[in-house]
Amino acid sequence: MLSGSLALFDRALKTEASGLRGHLLRLGFAGFIEIALLIAAATSLTLGAPGLAFFENICWLNVLFISLAAVSLFATAVTEEKEEGTLGLLRMANVGRAALMLGKSTSRLVAALLLLGVQMPFVLLAITLGGVLLGQITAAFACLAAYLVLVANLGLLWSVLCRRSATAAFWTGFSLLVYFALPPVVGFFGQVLVQIAGPVGWAVAIKENGADRAAEFGVPHRLGEIFATGFSGGPWCPQVGFCLAAGAVCFAAAWICFERFADADRAAAPDRGLAGRASSKNPGSRFRPGRRPVAWKEYRFLVGGGRGLALRFAGLFAAFGIIVGIGAYDGADLGATRVWGEMFAIWMVVCVAAAMADSLFLATRLLNEELKWNTLGNLLLLPKSAASLLLGKLQGASVALVPALVTGAGAFAGCVALGDPRFVEDTVAAAVSPVTWAIVAGWCLYLTIVAYLSTVVRYGATVLGVIVYGVGAYALSPVFLVAATMGAAADSGEVAAVPIAGVLAALTVGGAILCVKRFESLGER
Repeated sequence: MLSGSLALFDRALKTEASGLRGHLLRLGFAGFIEIALLIAAATSLTLGAPGLAFFENICWLNVLFISLAAVSLFATAVTEEKEEGTLGLLRMANVGRAALMLGKSTSRLVAALLLLGVQMPFVLLAITLGGVLLGQITAAFACLAAYLVLVANLGLLWSVLCRRSATAAFWTGFSLLVYFALPPVVGFFGQVLVQIAGPVGWAVAIKENGADRAAEFGVPHRLGEIFATGFSGGPWCPQVGFCLAAGAVCFAAAWICFERFADADRAAAPDRGLAGRASSKNPGSRFRPGRRPVAWKEYRFLVGGGRGLALRFAGLFAAFGIIVGIGAYDGADLGATRVWGEMFAIWMVVCVAAAMADSLFLATRLLNEELKWNTLGNLLLLPKSAASLLLGKLQGASVALVPALVTGAGAFAGCVALGDPRFVEDTVAAAVSPVTWAIVAGWCLYLTIVAYLSTVVRYGATVLGVIVYGVGAYALSPVFLVAATMGAAADSGEVAAVPIAGVLAALTVGGAILCVKRFESLGER
């Protein structure tokens, strides 16, 4: 029985070890380590401990990759079988939940742990560079491995509970956000308890010590302890114990809920979701495609239509409420206009981050949805070119950014009315700066890479896109060196940003052309 349960697990490990994607991931990590070494070498003349800087870069890079893998790799473990309609076939073939959970999720966890362990020999170079001891490296990798166990099983749980990969990815990302924001949330909850229950002992203890105790279970606090000079602790700590215990609980919950929630295979057509359904009581013309059917399709089914926009607006206004609540928790003077101006400025940053997150979500699904539901061939039968079809899809999907842009404009107006009078001048200067345009061009290039990779791999396009982006940045390091030399000669960072923005924009255009060619080639299969 045990050998039968491990059959899918063994096959998944062998496929992962011999597949091209695994080799590309390992090559990408090697490229990032090389970049970190170059950064450490460049800063060795100004820093007394370049090994510590190299070590910190590697650790935070792993935290970023593990978090991205949670929403793109682990959250699709079971949902991809549901969406492809193969979960029922596996169950009919007497493949039990043990085999499915081990083969679809635990195999990915083992592969990720091996990828983490492969970095150990390279990270040991930090000891030679100076500023790091072996105990710090061991403790850091124990922290990262425990965090990886947590996110893998958390993604597995939401993958079992949800029907679609996008929904599972959203709830996995939201759960990680709650995990990282736990200390301020606990502190704010303690302050509310004191106001409600009075200055009783347990409420005061939660208010004064709750945030510090909750921070001990977080990865940032643990890594901060490890990076501190004179660290002498061992690999075991509250954070490692919490992550392992929470991972075990998530795996057990997924095991219990598997039979109840894992029977929902995909329907014969894509699931439109609550936001994309039309009401049978009002089948008016507003639900008809009109003159732009491709854009209408993406707006209705990918963005979610009017309900999807309303949900985005509600989320952004809820974020502003959270900002105000955190300000009240920190003791800010809510009667001062300057404080409200600062809150509006923070809200504007949140709106920009929301627009970036939404654009990344759309990039992962814009082309992938057609492949998943085998509708690409029918779409290309329309009397339109592939470029015009992609433009129509992009037009419909870009409507999802309207809530973030509108609320961001409102936040900007609040900053102008209540904040520093120089805020307008600083914002305009930043908007026309070549540095800003270089950042925008770089983000557009990353979205193009992710959109292309979403047609190559079934999952993990966001993580693989980060790796490809980083390795490409390393390959373009001579261009950046020339730009830095130009900026140093002119004593201006904007001069250095001009050629960088131009190169990134040209690469984005080239990537868009490749996406069109890829779109056409996939339709011919």
